[in-house]
Amino acid sequence: MNRKVFLIGIAIGSKLLNICEASELSSLGLHVIPYPQKVELGGDDFIIESSVNIVLDDNASQTDQRTADRLKNELKEKWGLNPTISNASGNCNIILSRKGESAKEQGYHLGTEKNTLTITAIDEDGLFYGVQTLIQIVKQSRGQTYVPGMKIEDWPDVKVRAVHYDTKHHQDKASYVKQFISDLAKYKINMLVWEWEDKLAYKSHPEIGAPGAFTIEEMQEFTRYAKEYHIELTPLVQGLGHVSFILKWPQYRELREVEDSDWEFCPLEEGTYDLLFDLWDEAIEATPGSEYIHIGSDETFELGVCDKCRAKAKEIGNSGLYHLFAGKAADHLKKSRKVMLWERPMGWEMSHSPIKGMKPDNDLVLTESYHYNTADFQYVKEAKELGFEVYVYDPNPGLEPLFLPY
Repeated sequence: MNRKVFLIGIAIGSKLLNICEASELSSLGLHVIPYPQKVELGGDDFIIESSVNIVLDDNASQTDQRTADRLKNELKEKWGLNPTISNASGNCNIILSRKGESAKEQGYHLGTEKNTLTITAIDEDGLFYGVQTLIQIVKQSRGQTYVPGMKIEDWPDVKVRAVHYDTKHHQDKASYVKQFISDLAKYKINMLVWEWEDKLAYKSHPEIGAPGAFTIEEMQEFTRYAKEYHIELTPLVQGLGHVSFILKWPQYRELREVEDSDWEFCPLEEGTYDLLFDLWDEAIEATPGSEYIHIGSDETFELGVCDKCRAKAKEIGNSGLYHLFAGKAADHLKKSRKVMLWERPMGWEMSHSPIKGMKPDNDLVLTESYHYNTADFQYVKEAKELGFEVYVYDPNPGLEPLFLPY
């Protein structure tokens, strides 16, 4: 198995195929991403008449109604059909139901008959994902629109399938952000970790927001829009390191770890926390209802350099400085959010620390990058054994043309 293919497969939670292996659906000229868990070809093709009826349960939720509406729009705009939505069957039906067959969480069953295609699920997510698959398997040939005879049973391997969206170096238009979100939903992504840095117009520190930065109200609209596509928008506002967008401003110079570098905060300056708490609180306000906030904190190359930190590091080590910062951040934020940060292999057990018994905050959620790891995933295993929630991150070096190769 090609390793990059494998890692991408983990990220989207799909059934994995060798890149040279023919799938059941590809034999029909169909390409479904992510590939379903089980596909059985055969049975009657479902011929989709122009006046096809999308049938919902009598007690369908508003979310299920929106799923039906999106299917209706896709069939109309992409295939030129004129579907209707109702609670009663007609001559040609696409049935969307959360009754009957027992699918897995976020999973669905899809099956064809001559005049009926049925998608069943036990939750709103599963019904939505079943429709995303349906949209990918519709065919047109010789004036006929149809779905080849088949049965599909599908569910995700990974409950949370996130994409990291980094806009620190550019400003996208609102229309692009919404299109990006809806495109991710087609591939069953359900979390967008948005590293926006100065792309939020912070009310408490307006100088930090870049020209054209989105307002809190606009970010709230993106969050609501993403939820309609079954995606949680998780804000990422960098913390300890990677903070030139903050520390470039002269009024914050005294918070730097190195006086002539705007790269990193000093973790022993109280003003560091006063400032970051303001920014993080606004990020939470901008993403109502989201479960997580990500505080970055990677690439802390300058940790332990200033006089105060150098002296403190003699007591607790550079790892201790990192954990001190992460712990204080978590104490403030975890009252309302789970707190993600980039894991660094700096000794989560703290067994080497001069202060015995110093432990990191186990409420932190670690996002572990493969290029920090070992072949046997040593750091992920250690973190899991210590009780951390861990997400695995697959970076794609070489896809950032504005950077030097690394």
